[in-house]
Amino acid sequence: MSNDEDSDVRFWVARNPNTTSETLDYLSKDEESGVRYCVAENPNTTSETLDYLSKDEDFHVRRNVSLNPNYK
Repeated sequence: MSNDEDSDVRFWVARNPNTTSETLDYLSKDEESGVRYCVAENPNTTSETLDYLSKDEDFHVRRNVSLNPNYK
């Protein structure tokens, strides 16, 4: 589902609190900023993935990174 052509599916996978950190890492490179936004707020996103997203071009993604307790 994380590689579904429909960005809405990827969006909901990224929002799901049961999504694995490996899947979230994969989704952190998604072309849709809304998917990356959800990855940045997911509690299962690792600090390494959040570090990658902290350099995202989208302000809202970077903002969510700063609010995630896993970001160091």
